[in-house]
Amino acid sequence: MRKGYQYILVTLLLFVLLHDILFYMHKERGSADITIIVVGLIAVLVLVGFFNSDKSFFNKINYKTLLRLPCGLTVQKLDKNQKIEFPFTVTGYVNGCGWEIGSTRLGTVQVFDAKGIPVSAAEPLQRGDDGTELPIPFTATITPIAAPSTDTGSIIFTSTTRLIHAVPVTF
Repeated sequence: MRKGYQYILVTLLLFVLLHDILFYMHKERGSADITIIVVGLIAVLVLVGFFNSDKSFFNKINYKTLLRLPCGLTVQKLDKNQKIEFPFTVTGYVNGCGWEIGSTRLGTVQVFDAKGIPVSAAEPLQRGDDGTELPIPFTATITPIAAPSTDTGSIIFTSTTRLIHAVPVTF
């Protein structure tokens, strides 16, 4: 049972109990003052606990928490040894662990051939939203500056803290 419903159920049960006690005391007249104070105090404590409890149950669903991405960099729709054609757009998420949030960029992406010769310029990973909550989506479009000299190469992602993530590709 969810936490919010538990507090509501306990509060309702306390009010029913208070009603029964007051009905009984109305007939018996005795220790009514002490019982009313004790039951009222318990009811107030339950209500205070309810209003000070974790409200995550009442918050809207956050898609970022539903993604359950691993820590670091996640690149979408890019498989190892995938054939790429230019211009090529990469998308993904940065989720901490050295891939920190910069002012407008999260790092760079660049394509190299198998000889280590740059095929593209270092393109910035542009933030997909203005939020500060991880993970942060990114996108970058890679355009060539030179023809690759080999049939294979790598897309190299570099963070603002100089972490590197490489994905082998073919041309």
